[in-house]
Amino acid sequence: MPAPTVIYRPSSGAGYDFEDKTLPVASKSDWGIDTLTRELTGAQPGLIAYINGLNVGDTTTYNLQTFYLQSWSDDKDQTYPTVTLNYKGLFDGIPEPIISFTTQNQIITKVTTTNYGDITQIYSYTTRTTTTRYISTTSPSSATYGKPAAGFKPTIYKTEYRTATGAIFSVSPTALRVLKKFYFREPSETENTTTTSCDQIVAGEDLYECQDVVTILFKEE
Repeated sequence: MPAPTVIYRPSSGAGYDFEDKTLPVASKSDWGIDTLTRELTGAQPGLIAYINGLNVGDTTTYNLQTFYLQSWSDDKDQTYPTVTLNYKGLFDGIPEPIISFTTQNQIITKVTTTNYGDITQIYSYTTRTTTTRYISTTSPSSATYGKPAAGFKPTIYKTEYRTATGAIFSVSPTALRVLKKFYFREPSETENTTTTSCDQIVAGEDLYECQDVVTILFKEE
């Protein structure tokens, strides 16, 4: 037997057209882009037309902020289906950047021909990497936070010398003075290495989550 015909009352307008089923549900991240979910219910005959009218980047307003449509789905109900709309946006506007610091070890190796043969000097030092995460309305072509906090300088914690064979060169006080005076000099000047990455995190809108990573290194002299 054919399926019974569904008679919709009303056959248009409120209760027929797709409207919010419940209040939107916002999910706020600890930092960065927030999400918003809307559920809309309407009569099944209008489902296809409603979905065809959706576009990535369509906007809705919540908490006086604009959210941008990213994806949608429906529950396949044959009478009154529910369409779920998923948005991304900024619940409280653009957040302040987050800055974090990590400590890492680095090595400088220098090979020099001396009165004692080819000697390799190895400096081991501790330095700092600064990572800054931020939201930008444009995709930066260079680092926005490319300079580390002032006042930090790497610290050398070990210096050793090795021969051409890789064996540790036992340095006498006299030889050490000669090496330091005529062949080797402890690094003192620093330079910054910077990497930048940005991802568009809201489809159809110029909102980017970016990260600048700056490491302070001794210059090899």
